[in-house]
Amino acid sequence: MARMVITDRHTRPFSRAPGRVARPHLGTVRRVMLHCVMLAAATICHPAWARQPAQVGTLPSPWQWRTISGHGFAYTVRQSLTLKVLAEAYDLSARQLAVGNAWPLDLPLPVGSRVWLSDQRIVPGRSGSGGLVNIPEGRFDLVLDGVHVGSWPVSIGTRHWPTPIGRFPLGRPVWHPAWLVPRTIRAESLRQGHPLPVQVPPGPLNPLGDVWLALGRSGVGLHGMPSDPGRWPDAAMSHGCLRMAPSAVRQVAAKWRPGLWVDVTYVRVKSLQIQGEGFVEVHPDPYAWQEIPPKQLWGMNTLDTAFCLIWMRACGWPWRWPQ
Repeated sequence: MARMVITDRHTRPFSRAPGRVARPHLGTVRRVMLHCVMLAAATICHPAWARQPAQVGTLPSPWQWRTISGHGFAYTVRQSLTLKVLAEAYDLSARQLAVGNAWPLDLPLPVGSRVWLSDQRIVPGRSGSGGLVNIPEGRFDLVLDGVHVGSWPVSIGTRHWPTPIGRFPLGRPVWHPAWLVPRTIRAESLRQGHPLPVQVPPGPLNPLGDVWLALGRSGVGLHGMPSDPGRWPDAAMSHGCLRMAPSAVRQVAAKWRPGLWVDVTYVRVKSLQIQGEGFVEVHPDPYAWQEIPPKQLWGMNTLDTAFCLIWMRACGWPWRWPQ
């Protein structure tokens, strides 16, 4: 049976070697200074205080924003229901519906009101083959031989365990993997009162689900989930890995081929020109890495009210630009 070992990439540096103790002749001032340096170094290196990567806001070559897919329409509420019910009925992102309509998911909608339902998005493309993960958008797009073959929602790492950015080779699918739990995750779970074993065997309790595709040697990868959350898993819930619905990750595994690389990016603003008409799409900022609107993207000296509203809403739907 295949087993997958996830390396612990979050081990803190400057840890004291086993059996080594502080030299007794060090003065109090020197000890305090040494401890402060060690604490500062460990804090900076911890994922919760990770620096903003240089690639934030940049779409790597040869990727481009190519077209708009999906459609949207106004829905008139004729009976008491919630946005969560509509999201399940029309297979849409509940988070996008809540943000786009400025209405809580579980609060009943007023009868007679109109809400906007949409699965529109600006779709990436490229020559050749490769995968693209956009962390703010929470999606994985796959292109094979220049043809866009699929797009799936993914759950990203939390702010304390951010998903790494970069270009990674997509490993061969490993079916029914065992999970060797990293010691940092075991320590975290122990502090939270639900200790984890050293290894979780394949089965319904394994958080990797039934298939694992490593992203190089980063210690993270694409994998399934022990239970099916529907098409739209929660936005940020992992320790850096990219979680997918079981049916979705099986589709990706079936399309895998040797030599595939995946670009993991952090692009909040997507823009596209189609037949002289401009579109802009703004996504949330899960890691607080791109809090200031990129004015240079629009060639404007100041941001007008319309764009500020789109930026603050950040629902992930394409908007015509300029308004």
